[in-house]
Amino acid sequence: MASRRRIKCVSNLCQETMSRPKIRNIRTRACETSAKNPPVGSAGRMDAQEIAGRENYVERFLLAALFAFGAYQSVLYFGCKVVPNPDFTVIARTGRELLSFQVPSSFKYAPVVGLLQAALSHLVGGQHPELAAGWLLNAILHPFSLVLLWLVGKKIVGASALWFAFIVIINHWVIYMLTDPIIETPLLFFSLATLYLILKRSNWSYVLASITTMVRYEGLALILAAFIMDLITVTDRRRRIRAFLYAALATIPLALWLLGTFLTWKPGTTHYLEVLFTKEYAKGFAQSVEERTGILMHMRLLWMVGFRPLLMPYPGAGEASAEMLVKLNETVALAGFFFGSIYGLLKRRWEILVLLLFFVPYFLLHAFYPYPLQRFHSTIFWLAILLCLFGLQAAWRLVDGNGRVPRPLVSLFQAAIALIAVIWLASLVPYMSKESAVSPKSVSLPYVAIALAAVIFAARLYVYKAGYLLREISILAFVGLVIVSNQSTVVRLVGDGQQDKEFKLLADWFIANAKPGEKMAVYMVSVVKIFAPKHADSIVLLPKADSPDQFVKTCRDQNITYVVWATREGLRSDHTGYRQLNLHETIKDLADPKSTESWQFVGQVGSQRGYVNIFRLRPAPGEANITRPPPVPP
Repeated sequence: MASRRRIKCVSNLCQETMSRPKIRNIRTRACETSAKNPPVGSAGRMDAQEIAGRENYVERFLLAALFAFGAYQSVLYFGCKVVPNPDFTVIARTGRELLSFQVPSSFKYAPVVGLLQAALSHLVGGQHPELAAGWLLNAILHPFSLVLLWLVGKKIVGASALWFAFIVIINHWVIYMLTDPIIETPLLFFSLATLYLILKRSNWSYVLASITTMVRYEGLALILAAFIMDLITVTDRRRRIRAFLYAALATIPLALWLLGTFLTWKPGTTHYLEVLFTKEYAKGFAQSVEERTGILMHMRLLWMVGFRPLLMPYPGAGEASAEMLVKLNETVALAGFFFGSIYGLLKRRWEILVLLLFFVPYFLLHAFYPYPLQRFHSTIFWLAILLCLFGLQAAWRLVDGNGRVPRPLVSLFQAAIALIAVIWLASLVPYMSKESAVSPKSVSLPYVAIALAAVIFAARLYVYKAGYLLREISILAFVGLVIVSNQSTVVRLVGDGQQDKEFKLLADWFIANAKPGEKMAVYMVSVVKIFAPKHADSIVLLPKADSPDQFVKTCRDQNITYVVWATREGLRSDHTGYRQLNLHETIKDLADPKSTESWQFVGQVGSQRGYVNIFRLRPAPGEANITRPPPVPP
């Protein structure tokens, strides 16, 4: 009895001397280790330490392989999208002005991405240095995002994070945003880096969270996540006060930026805050604000971005079969996500709380922001997939327990998955060659991805040996199906990169034909200026007017020579910016490439996919005739 008491006293003393955070860290590592170790297969129970040793050896190789795949994607899609999103011009201008120690002309976009692009533009040079710098910034960050997806995923789902990261990085929206030099790709990198540091319990997470907030404002949720995580894991009063100070310091850059926003605010300022302080933005909507917002709508958008591409219907599938697949996909996604979130919180898996603290505010903010764009979800869909995967893992562990499900039944299930996936994949493969012409840049992507999947398969087989062969084959078959299924969405979204090229051709036309003093008005004014920098002062925005006649008068008053009508905006009945300027009424007649009493048709540039009609404003009655410029070559 005395010896037992002494042992108990020593045990209590050890527990008292250990800090609570250390105990939690040990528990967390234990959970991660158990998550890493696969379930027992039919070949018998393997030694956990032996598996861990092999995993550590293989992980270094796979880290290099993943980074190489991300670099391959960066090189493959560098400069693919010829004409950037119009947001790029404002982002780049903000960085350029700050780097020149000027007050930004717009505080709409947070400045970090613009500053990075402006700094890189001095290194790359060329005809369009800021555009090349935007492409380069995305290309640099993309491979690191892939590695961070794996590292963050390991904290949640263990060894399965390898496949998770791989599936996310080939997503069509991730690839598309890689080609577009705006905020989404940098935001993905910085949010992943911040979350990784939070999960590692590093104080540097506050620095990264502050930077992410200045990439885009939603990063503010990461400061909150870092602070709450400290409150949970730290019991010492001094360390809690220090965490509060870190969080307060991290918000200072955002506070200063918002101060600049309010000090420079003028009537007509374009900013996200218009949604809060004015209703002018809603005048350009073809629908009510209620029809453009809502949780259910954005759940649908999130599903279309992240989950729908994973399993596309096989060719020849009937409408009923396709609808059934969609419903099954939605059901599994919803069940896995909500079960994973609730189960993780109930089990005090605080890393799940961290993910939700970023995901939920971000999702709700955009759910009630009246611009329902899929690309806004391209930076958080991976969180939904990760939480869904965690939920499915947790559900299986609850069902299986310590091997309650008979091994033959598990093997039968794995074999069925492999067989169905292979048949499904075989039915999709012939269509890859047919779709290759749509996106020539993407032709090699599925083949390189399948090769990497085979490498991962071989590495995992080395770790878990032949006792897990059937399981690994079923996973490889499923991932191969996802790669081929995802490819159809990639080629449709990315295309050949020539979307909106008509505006580059318009800039070339203006450079070749405009005379000194002549001005051209176009809706995509900022984009056209990129390709005609020396003529930037002569390219202006289409003016707002109440009627076509008043539009003509306004153009004459502003000494505008050419007016451009474009299919990009003109063929859409719901283009917000176009409607705000009333252009859907004032220049709708210019969709017809014919001369009229007020307009002289000059020519058309572009392609059948998208083109612009160029008109020259005729002189008012009594004014001298204006010489017609050379016609546009066919």
